[in-house]
Amino acid sequence: MNIRQRVALLRETELFERLEEDALHELADRAVQRVFERGQAIFVQDEYGDRLYVIVDGVVKLLVQSSTGESIELVRHTRPAVLGELAVLDSGPRSATAEAVDRTTLLSLSRDELFEVLHSEPQVVEAMLRRLTGIVRRTTQDLAALAFLDLEGRVARRILVLSKAPEPTPADGAAGRSRRITQAEIAQMVSATRQAVNRALRSLEHRGYIELTDGNIRIRDQKGLRRQADQ
Repeated sequence: MNIRQRVALLRETELFERLEEDALHELADRAVQRVFERGQAIFVQDEYGDRLYVIVDGVVKLLVQSSTGESIELVRHTRPAVLGELAVLDSGPRSATAEAVDRTTLLSLSRDELFEVLHSEPQVVEAMLRRLTGIVRRTTQDLAALAFLDLEGRVARRILVLSKAPEPTPADGAAGRSRRITQAEIAQMVSATRQAVNRALRSLEHRGYIELTDGNIRIRDQKGLRRQADQ
């Protein structure tokens, strides 16, 4: 990516969109570009982190892992999402593992570079507070779903969330890549086995909410699926 493309990417983010052109150019010049292959960890839960990342191209999932190796997928992000800011803000350990779902390109900024902006640009502080509020809200919703929804409700909710996610857009402007979500991946998202997710999907299909074809999930009755997810 050249400087112009980096500036354009940073301007897309909620965190940096209100920065003046000179400040964006300075950040873009300092940013480090990295490429991660499918399945490669970008950062790991409980490790201390000093960099945040902005997605240029690809898909990144955030996972919480137990001491026994089990994991739950929290969310997937595409361009122009910002990742890893929590550990950068408090110099603490990473709260989750970030893993590339597809071949993914990222720009990274160090803690010192972020704090320079935070100290001089109050609008970035406001944007950061909005991001933190959004993270807390999403986490609360996820905990409520895990506690109060049955498996079919959790699967329905995850299908709705995935249907709203933007398709990954390559930085070069080429046609976007689409990728199927496997039942094993959905199981990781809703804390269940693949077999149990398969039964839940078949039940939702029987009710006419979705259609399963060639590994794809097509929503047929969004209102019905939403009712199932809101129970």
